[in-house]
Amino acid sequence: MDADYTRKWVNIACRFTIRHGAEFVDFSDLTTGSGPAELSVDANLVSPYSFDLLKKILCQDFSKASRLRKIQLLAAILAFRCGLRRMEVLKLRLIDLQGVTEPELLVRNNQYGYVKSNESIRRLPVWCLLEANELRLLMEWRRRRGLEAGSEAGNALLFCMEGQPTQLLDAHLVMKPIRLAMHQATGDASLVFHHLRHSFATWLLLRLLPCIPEETRWKVHFLQHECFDPDACATLRSVLLTNRQLGRQTLYATAQLCGHITPEVTLLHYFHLCDFLLQSGLAMPSHQPVLDAATIMAVTRLPQHNVYYARKTAKAENWQMSFVIERLAPPERMKSSYAEYKAATDPIPELGDAHSDDDLPLWVRVFAVIKERQIGKLTFEALAARSGLTEPDIVFWVTNLERLSEMRTGKGKLRHINSVTTKRKSFYFPQQARLKQDRAMASSILGLFEVSRGSVRGRIVEGARYFAHHFVANKASVRFQAMQELKRYLSFLRLIKLESEHLRITRLQARRTKLAPSVEQQRLAQKLKLTKSSIVVLEPETSVTYRNGYYLVQVTDNYGTSPAQASYGFRFALYLIVIMAGLDDVHLS
Repeated sequence: MDADYTRKWVNIACRFTIRHGAEFVDFSDLTTGSGPAELSVDANLVSPYSFDLLKKILCQDFSKASRLRKIQLLAAILAFRCGLRRMEVLKLRLIDLQGVTEPELLVRNNQYGYVKSNESIRRLPVWCLLEANELRLLMEWRRRRGLEAGSEAGNALLFCMEGQPTQLLDAHLVMKPIRLAMHQATGDASLVFHHLRHSFATWLLLRLLPCIPEETRWKVHFLQHECFDPDACATLRSVLLTNRQLGRQTLYATAQLCGHITPEVTLLHYFHLCDFLLQSGLAMPSHQPVLDAATIMAVTRLPQHNVYYARKTAKAENWQMSFVIERLAPPERMKSSYAEYKAATDPIPELGDAHSDDDLPLWVRVFAVIKERQIGKLTFEALAARSGLTEPDIVFWVTNLERLSEMRTGKGKLRHINSVTTKRKSFYFPQQARLKQDRAMASSILGLFEVSRGSVRGRIVEGARYFAHHFVANKASVRFQAMQELKRYLSFLRLIKLESEHLRITRLQARRTKLAPSVEQQRLAQKLKLTKSSIVVLEPETSVTYRNGYYLVQVTDNYGTSPAQASYGFRFALYLIVIMAGLDDVHLS
């Protein structure tokens, strides 16, 4: 929601309450913007009933299903029952599934890639997390893969295509049918594979908590599933918690199985039923205060005979709100118009071949290929077979990527990579645009590049190459000393449809200038056709190097943050253009 719109109506509501005797509320400590990205929680869940339906949609007969369809079903089971991330599923080795009577799954680093963090290295007791029929399918798959791998089982992947024991599967081939089955089972087209992990954390913690009253269980539909049976939950608690079922061991056990560093991460970002638990606890008569009939009538506006009848029906000794809650039905206009979703059980069709992503934009496919090359260390031949792209093109793109990542400034520092990020084991260049606004900007620029032709496409490529040779990551900007070069670069930015509010130009004045900063700011705004707010003029420095001053051009996100942050989506788009087009010819025309 727009920040100004929200601020306006919060202010109106506060003035209204103050006029009617409420206390003044100070909102001065609130900042504009959307807040930290890590607090933006996606709370979509897949219920156990929906997952049962998902399995039927995805694979109705495991024995007759194709190899790829079996892998898809097992991947969905491991995500929903064990909370595995999608790359954790794809990088599992055959030897990571250990044991026979009580098999366990080891999630750890291997030659196919690193886990997300040290806390993500964990041991999962699949023998008690999976249902009996699901465990049987997984162990049957392990037996089959063991026969295929033979003496080479040490490095063989658990999930792979026949005859390719060390080649990672294309994530798109595995995840897309699962995602489609999730949409069909729930009617919610916003669900993605990662929501299965959120569902695992939520349902596991709910099963480990022994605080849900029996009467609540029969009032809530999802709690009537067999996995929430009191005996089954008690067995799970005895296995996972042993003799430590009191205190906060439940939270720590859930966080450990999820691979989280602290229980706070689990509660803040993965468990989405705190309000439900609070309501269930407060609804218990033992947790409610003892009132009197007059208080209940004043709060509920129920007539006296209804209040006394409710107490008599409940056979209660004390006056409590729980006796009359069910009589407080909402009016018809406030009742939900939600209708129960009737899902079709038609199976998701098999993907015809390994090149089913021909309808995707080329830049998406190029980025996927170079990431697979970096992470999976696949050969160019294997990448061509998996992606449907030609081997010479892939070699050309990877070569451009390597040249781009190794470019350095005049002082010998990496031009496009910050020194801090190179210390991370899981860092790969370029990083994917993660924020929504960055993805939107990157998609806009790359979409324009792909549909452009002739001289327009040539100018876009020239601008991207100039950026690649002059951008400095530590400054997040491009520096110019000549006005003419600056104008050409701004012309390129306008060509790729960047609005002026995304531009920030910093001018360091020449040492001999006699203009006041405010005067030069106004002149620059007129000359460059920008607003004064987009230009910052600094007084001259005593440095000999910059005696004539310079201009710094930065593309910002302009989404309410203060100060504005450099846009990574812009960088990501130009990096991919250079990777696809090459690094030659760096002069702007």
